[in-house]
Amino acid sequence: MKAHLTSCLNKVKADYAEIRYEEIQATQIHYVGKELERIGEWERKGGGIRTKIKGGWSFVSFNDLENLEKNLELAMKQAHLLKRGRIKLAPVPPHDEIVSLDLRKDPRRISLEEKHFLMSRYNQILLSPQYIQTSDLKYADVHTTKYFVNSEGTYVQQEKVDMVLGMAAIARKDDNIQTAHEGIGGTGGYELVEGREKEAEEVSRRALSLLNAEPFPGGKYTIIVDPKLAGIFAHEAFGHLSEADFLYENKRLASIMRLGRVFGPEELDIIDEAPIKGEGGYYLYDDEGVAAGKTYLIRQGKLVRRLHSRETAAKMGEEPTGNARAMSYQHPPIVRMSNTYIAPRGKTLEEM
Repeated sequence: MKAHLTSCLNKVKADYAEIRYEEIQATQIHYVGKELERIGEWERKGGGIRTKIKGGWSFVSFNDLENLEKNLELAMKQAHLLKRGRIKLAPVPPHDEIVSLDLRKDPRRISLEEKHFLMSRYNQILLSPQYIQTSDLKYADVHTTKYFVNSEGTYVQQEKVDMVLGMAAIARKDDNIQTAHEGIGGTGGYELVEGREKEAEEVSRRALSLLNAEPFPGGKYTIIVDPKLAGIFAHEAFGHLSEADFLYENKRLASIMRLGRVFGPEELDIIDEAPIKGEGGYYLYDDEGVAAGKTYLIRQGKLVRRLHSRETAAKMGEEPTGNARAMSYQHPPIVRMSNTYIAPRGKTLEEM
């Protein structure tokens, strides 16, 4: 693959060019109540090309490697038409690396029948208690191999497996309807979703317990949030505001999110860190071939950095952070978080 992609790329006459190609194998299972709504396996292959000529920036997606050279020519033609642009890319060192998987249980080696049997078992557990009206169970495993090569000498090939198991139970007693859910998964093997019977029981138990829960009076309270809610806060309330592709186009937001501004006490650190094995946002290189790392967004209460692609880093005069991520091969990379979290401190729950 490396030789083919590099050979084709060497024929491109542009200031900068890159090819990103991916191969995906996936399984999906979905239960709603007793009904099996969806089950199946699928594969998808495709890639994206970006070329830059005199500031013009083009993107072309494709499905077939056989027509790669024609699509490269199309990308060059588009960049020529857009050459009055002012696109610049922040410099980064080239990399040549193959990132392989080390899985205990590769989900591709588990039969669809075996996966269905396990998910059916979990669904039966969700539905078994009295007053559980229905359930919603979703399972997915996605194996992705990505290939990236650019005209600056970078070649990165990396594999990843995403495992997802979502379980929800809906309880009803008269007009009182309550829901509980649990999300399980990350990057790793099939073992991540095995042996989850107790979690399924707990989901139903929580839904039932909410039927008898007393409403809490509204008001302002000092609270201690659990790690899940703290993560949601870091992601939704702060993380998206740190994505520089949105920031540099919004002057008002940029004035609010200025570096050095105090956003919390000295004990507060908020970090974006992709290279955490097992987490959902794990990767070693982003979709521009930039090495991922540990980025402090807030350190000791102050805003110190933002999340960048090469393009946004150049526009704002800052360093790339390895956060250029594409939704799929059909889309160019955009700035997005990886694993964003509030760093732990030394206090115990009792001390807090």
